[in-house]
Amino acid sequence: MFGLGFGEILIIVFFILVFFGSKEIPNLARTIAKIINQVKHASNELKQEISSTIDAEDFKQKMGVDAIQKEINEAKSTFGGSVSQAQKEISETVEDIENMSGPIKRQK
Repeated sequence: MFGLGFGEILIIVFFILVFFGSKEIPNLARTIAKIINQVKHASNELKQEISSTIDAEDFKQKMGVDAIQKEINEAKSTFGGSVSQAQKEISETVEDIENMSGPIKRQK
């Protein structure tokens, strides 16, 4: 137990009796047990949270979510470039038509 020998444990018990008295030892033991239980509970919650986070990351990697997201972003940028190119060509065509119909204006 923590590398303590029998003699060392007896010395510790003696000092506890001297400092706290025999009446306070049960309350002290209960308080220490509660603290230990709270620490165990908190550490178990932390372990569970870490394992669920790691599991979620592993799941994302296995499903290829990162690769799919990259492909979606590439498709968006490609599509955006195509749309802007089409808008540019439409604008040029409209300008050409307006230039050609310069002398002929539509009458209202």
